[in-house]
Amino acid sequence: MVTISVLGAVFAVAGSAVAALLLPWQAASVCAVAGLVEARLGYRGAVHAAAPYGDLVRSAFDVHRWLLIDAMGLQRPGCYAEELAQWRQIHQLWQRGHPDSGSAWVLGHPPKENGTFQYPTEHSGPTATGRLPAFHILSPHDLEPPHAGLVGRYTLRTIDRGEPVTPATLGPAPGAEAFTGRLIAALRTRPTPLEVTPGEHIRLVGIPESGSPYHATDVVVLARPANESLVVLLPQSDLDMLLPMQDVVVSLEGHPRGDH
Repeated sequence: MVTISVLGAVFAVAGSAVAALLLPWQAASVCAVAGLVEARLGYRGAVHAAAPYGDLVRSAFDVHRWLLIDAMGLQRPGCYAEELAQWRQIHQLWQRGHPDSGSAWVLGHPPKENGTFQYPTEHSGPTATGRLPAFHILSPHDLEPPHAGLVGRYTLRTIDRGEPVTPATLGPAPGAEAFTGRLIAALRTRPTPLEVTPGEHIRLVGIPESGSPYHATDVVVLARPANESLVVLLPQSDLDMLLPMQDVVVSLEGHPRGDH
């Protein structure tokens, strides 16, 4: 199909030029139009034929993505939010040559401090006494030795047993009451320029296909793995209303529909 498309374009140029010299002008127009139509049809046929191949390549990545993660020497994510953040940074690394600022830890690098990357040979701070899942509130029993300044904060990612627990791997301390009666959910949202940080209280506005929007006002941000997704704490009733919505918009409290 690609060959047909190329030959059609060549015929449109060369054929119309020869026809203009040897045949009536109408023949040159016919050659140009016929060649362009053939090139267009060949191109569309090539794209149509390549689409199933692209689906196969995409499926191969999806099925074998863990083997790719292992081959790159990266730690497998512990939840969907972690996986989304990890692949986003891998994409940034491959496309731009470096991950987003402050997100190199997703690819296994030490946290960035004072503008330079630190590569400590020893860690004198607390380590995890067991495998800590993402968004787990730390208790004194989770740390060895116990660290009062970290207790009450939650993990941003899965932390393995014996792994150092640093402020860079933790969110703020929202208080146990913030988790009471709420669920942790990963929601896809409309891209927004608003700066949303972990621990912040926001409003989510669900936009249906028809009818009035739904306002979820009691939402706490846990993490923002990408501009189009949020990991949040919210009541079950709000989650049930937002999931079927066509679009979800982030709005800061005190600034309704602040992203418009």
